[in-house]
Amino acid sequence: MYYSPFSWIPVVFGILFWVLVVALIVSLIKHAGRHYSYEDESSGEDKNTRYLNIVKERYVKGEISREKYRELKDEFSGYEEDEKDEEEPKEEKEK
Repeated sequence: MYYSPFSWIPVVFGILFWVLVVALIVSLIKHAGRHYSYEDESSGEDKNTRYLNIVKERYVKGEISREKYRELKDEFSGYEEDEKDEEEPKEEKEK
């Protein structure tokens, strides 16, 4: 049998081809997973709104102080709300 000094080239290109195919498939799956997040589409609200709702719940439960509530509210609201919307959620009375 005759062996060429370049007989390794098709083997390398074959391996490289399959590595690229697998990398392309993995990157497409990752991109699709980020683009079609079930959390964002199912709730219909953005992350800041969800975080703000969690902060409100924690404030009502008494887990965080009024100062911490205002600090987190400003952080998650993005300073876009009017000053008149500054009122905090009313605490529920426990029976």
